[in-house]
Amino acid sequence: LLAAAGPGFALGGKPLFADSADVVELTPGRFNATVLSSKEAWLVDYYADWCPHCQNFAPVWQHVASQYSGDSRVTFGAMDCALHMDFCAGIKVGAYPTMRAYNMPDAPHSAGEAGVALHEGDYNLDEEQELKGLIDAKLAALGPAPLTLAPTPAGPGAPATS
Repeated sequence: LLAAAGPGFALGGKPLFADSADVVELTPGRFNATVLSSKEAWLVDYYADWCPHCQNFAPVWQHVASQYSGDSRVTFGAMDCALHMDFCAGIKVGAYPTMRAYNMPDAPHSAGEAGVALHEGDYNLDEEQELKGLIDAKLAALGPAPLTLAPTPAGPGAPATS
């Protein structure tokens, strides 16, 4: 993985999701307690902050995560492999970005550190739609999505609440 950075790329810059409300920036020290011990499914993007594909994919991952933010069945995470090379090498992340699923009932191996593959490598123009299709297929194994209530209108003419 270190060699993959190539000349001219700084390793270990700013994590791409550090300021995200919808994507949890993970570290190896918190991984087991946060992801593997969870009862909910996790979808994790393994990336390198210096990687142009990862930088271009980050807004897609962020946007998709925001679309599922009300779904209690799943949490989105990300780990910067430039900062955590040993961990990523240990779970055989071989390309960036790599998305893996954890705690999926239809995939017994998803309970381990390596999870199960969701997508790896380059992205394309339809990536968001493809990614949502992959995620929806995985989440189908978790049962129906929880109902979300539309916000109640507030202001003149809105029904009073007690």
